[in-house]
Amino acid sequence: MKKIKLTEDWTANSIGFIMLGCILLLSLPGIINFFNWEDAKNLKDILWPSFSWKTWDELGSKLCDIENWSRILIVFLIYGLFISFAGYLSGKSIKGLWKVYPIVYILTIFSNFIAGNNILKTWGGETVVFCLLLGLIIGNCFNLPKSFKENLTSELFVKIGLILLGSTILIKAMLTVGMYGIIQAIVVIFVVWNFCFWVCKKMGVDREMSVMMSSGVSICGVSAAIATSGAINGDKNKLSYVISLVMVCAIPMIVLLPLIARWCGFSEVLAGAWFGGTIDTTGAVAASGAFYGEIAEKVCTIVKSSQNVLLGVAAFVISMYWTLTGQGDRKEKPTAGVIWERFPKFVIGFVAAS
Repeated sequence: MKKIKLTEDWTANSIGFIMLGCILLLSLPGIINFFNWEDAKNLKDILWPSFSWKTWDELGSKLCDIENWSRILIVFLIYGLFISFAGYLSGKSIKGLWKVYPIVYILTIFSNFIAGNNILKTWGGETVVFCLLLGLIIGNCFNLPKSFKENLTSELFVKIGLILLGSTILIKAMLTVGMYGIIQAIVVIFVVWNFCFWVCKKMGVDREMSVMMSSGVSICGVSAAIATSGAINGDKNKLSYVISLVMVCAIPMIVLLPLIARWCGFSEVLAGAWFGGTIDTTGAVAASGAFYGEIAEKVCTIVKSSQNVLLGVAAFVISMYWTLTGQGDRKEKPTAGVIWERFPKFVIGFVAAS
């Protein structure tokens, strides 16, 4: 029997859509009735652990909650099953993946508990930021074995995650905001992206980091930077800097923009539109809107959502640009074959999932 060996992108697409298919299957009324899940709002209520906490006592109760840890174990086994299948499809050592996966999972759970703090949530703190910080600390302070690094395959995990992210960005959501919402999203993203790219160029920032930074500040912050890095096969160290800069800028804007809007006498609708189009990360946008008022919170969420749905399109355009202009390690003539070979196939899965 011939051994299967798909490329990393096609493996990510396969696993991503198998996971989405399983989620849809479990959402069928017959399955829900069989397991008596009628009271649950969605599958997240059934399987996903709770990480939210306000006080140290509440955190302690979460850490001692057997039911919560049983969910953490179930999710660990489910993800482990998919990761094993991903290793099989890509021809990687399943045993090697299992040497790394539990460690990555434990660090992710730890990051989720940190990000679950109510104050950090209010200030737009995201799990991915704490994962990044832990990764930087471990990678720079400890001498990791070569076998660990070889089996880590973080690119594969990220690409699968991006495809799943695409399923949460519904194209239908863009249509609900109407033509004005679509126009503002396109105009804002185009103008901000090109302006940021121009500023980076003037400051001597290399093209690769400039593209990641421009996507991060013009679309939806961390997610856009990660998607763009995957589309152009960007340097992970540069991506870490971009994510850090996006968060450093977003956090003070949560407070400063509502204060400026109050001083200028903006209505809640105008202020919400400004927050949604200006602040980078979705969590920070919602936080600033909540500070200003209920209407502002709704408006800024709609504006930000209309930009978020264009992430897949932007990743597609950027990857085409990167290939056609001969960026990266290779400088082949951009024929149809070269374009297809170098094009990041996970972007197709991302857009299809949307």
